[in-house]
Amino acid sequence: MTAIRLIHDLGRRWRRRRLVQHCVESAGVALMLAGGLGGTLGWSLSARSVVALLLAGIVLGWRRRREPGRHEVAQLVARHLNRQLLEVEDSCELLLEDADRLSGMAQVQRQRTARRLMGRRDAAQVPGRPLVHAAAAGLLSFVVTAGLIAIGPVSAPAVPHGAATRLDRPPARTEEAPVALAPIGLRVEIVPPAYTGVPPHTTTSLDVSAEEGAHVQWTVSFASDSLEVLLMFGAGDSVSLKANGVHYTARRRVRQPDVYTLIARDRDSRVHRSRFHRLDMIADRAPGITVTAPTERRSRATEGEQVGVRVSITDDYGVADAELIATLARGTGENVRFRELHFPFETPLARGQKVAELRTTLDLAALALEPGDELYFYVAARDNREPQANAARSETYFLNVPDTGRVRVVSLEGVAVSLLPEYFRSQRQIIIDTEHLIAERGRLARGEFGRRSNNIGIDQKALRLRYGRFIGEESNSGIVGGDFTGEDDEHAGETRQPAEGVAAAVTEALEPFTHTHDTEDIATFFSEAVREQLKAVLGQMWEAELRLRTARPETALPYEYRALELLKELQEAARLYVLRVGFESPPLRPDETRLTGNLDEVESRSSAWTAAPDVTFPEVRDALDWLDSFERREAGSAFDVAVLEAAGRALARAALIDPLRSVAALDALRTLIDQVGTGSVRCATCADVVRRGLWALLPPAPPAAASHATYRSGLTARYVELLQESRR
Repeated sequence: MTAIRLIHDLGRRWRRRRLVQHCVESAGVALMLAGGLGGTLGWSLSARSVVALLLAGIVLGWRRRREPGRHEVAQLVARHLNRQLLEVEDSCELLLEDADRLSGMAQVQRQRTARRLMGRRDAAQVPGRPLVHAAAAGLLSFVVTAGLIAIGPVSAPAVPHGAATRLDRPPARTEEAPVALAPIGLRVEIVPPAYTGVPPHTTTSLDVSAEEGAHVQWTVSFASDSLEVLLMFGAGDSVSLKANGVHYTARRRVRQPDVYTLIARDRDSRVHRSRFHRLDMIADRAPGITVTAPTERRSRATEGEQVGVRVSITDDYGVADAELIATLARGTGENVRFRELHFPFETPLARGQKVAELRTTLDLAALALEPGDELYFYVAARDNREPQANAARSETYFLNVPDTGRVRVVSLEGVAVSLLPEYFRSQRQIIIDTEHLIAERGRLARGEFGRRSNNIGIDQKALRLRYGRFIGEESNSGIVGGDFTGEDDEHAGETRQPAEGVAAAVTEALEPFTHTHDTEDIATFFSEAVREQLKAVLGQMWEAELRLRTARPETALPYEYRALELLKELQEAARLYVLRVGFESPPLRPDETRLTGNLDEVESRSSAWTAAPDVTFPEVRDALDWLDSFERREAGSAFDVAVLEAAGRALARAALIDPLRSVAALDALRTLIDQVGTGSVRCATCADVVRRGLWALLPPAPPAAASHATYRSGLTARYVELLQESRR
């Protein structure tokens, strides 16, 4: 017999045993139901037998439909053998896998597991409870059925003659005396902090939702005035309730969400324990700040401009104050000075206002912002929380006044390598000439004004052609004078040959299908981004030249400024810094530190390491093991109660984070603990609820190893062969 056949044989035996158990249990349930119904309705014995057979068939069919299949049974048996036999090393599932799909190491482990399982096949047992439990259940059902049959049909009591009986009025319901330890009254009063503006309110439920910092007072009434009553919280602390006759009161300030239970004990040590209840805390959130103007976080400004700032601030209980904090940066290089400024908002802010729309204006002229200066600001707000307010701040917004009149030199510890030529800065001279011409327009004749404007346009063209050479455009030396021929002077007088025209046409036709190297457009030492911006500069220069040539310098000036702005951006983006490297250690001072015995600044290396948190949850795993075997235990013990109490503390810690997930498990666990203490566990559903709650505490299982491909390298195959030879 092989190991796989042994597993399937145990599976067949388990299924036969389950069939016998289902038959006995179904027959017992059917007999009890038929006996009870027959006794109530006065059925004969034959009628009860027919009903019992029908019910037994229905129950048995329903139970059989829920049985696992052949493969699931084999998996169940393999897991049972892993728990029963330590020699198989939790590897019986490998015997059910296809050997060709396993890796080399997995195949070796599979063979070793098969040998060890066959060596312990006499110790392998069928999982599940023995048949004696099913026999006991069947015997009990037969006894109960025999008793029901012996009782006979239930007859209505005889009514004496002449008794005044009213069938249309139900009999008066007798009031049962309340249990001494059960509360007969409950009142929970919640007093929020004064700054919230929320009035005090009460509730009659033990599930309490209160504001952060609120005072909660419980008033519980019992039928007795000699009880010991306390509130036990999930963190482990408790609050005793003071007695005032039959009324018991306690007071607590809400600092964090929690779970708690009410416990009452009398002089005879009888205990009443409520289920776990939630103490939710409504946290006081920090103010929310939204800057609606300016819309861009980084924007450019001009000298003397007034920048409007609009802010929307919201808070759950009210905004106390808000201000705009700005920092002015002035200077260049290492000589940069900073000055912090505080600006109040022009809109008045009422204390306790929940929604505030504030505005102010930044006067750059009053701040004396010069070209090259930067101003960055943010909005800070605080609410009216006591004793310590919640503070919030917005994102930082930047305003800078660009300096296009001078070249900024950044001083860094390194060597600055400029990648752009020096004459990229001559665009500023063209702007100066244009502005000077516009200022003298009223004093110049029309012809003189047009001639000077045309000369500035010629200078703009010369500069444009020089820039164009850096991105591969052809140069044009015919730039002097106002007569444009459309051709370069170096090609003047030449006539184009027809062959050249044909060659050009052929080249143009083949261009989409060829890949040329070192073309005039890319044969430069600039990057693609620099070339694209240079093309934009040339476009602005072309527009300015067009308007200068047609005696419209006013309309050419914006394009000249835009070209200069793009050139300055190129100048700073194309600067490369080669930083100096090296390390200069600080000077040693042995005369001041040696033999002084001063250890204040000496730190232990162990302090830099933090112990990893215990994520194994041993108390939770012990409780899960107990739940798997509690049905086979005859009576509980103090050890069982201690195991469940330890798991309850873990659930209480989890309930502080997520009360909704753990309160139900805590209630079910408390029921189990009480029943274990009495030696009789009757709540089977409680075990399922507790098991789900404990499993939710455990960390997720590590990801399973990816399935290996069927491909096996030669080295792996040789390694497996050597392992197999060494074990023979």
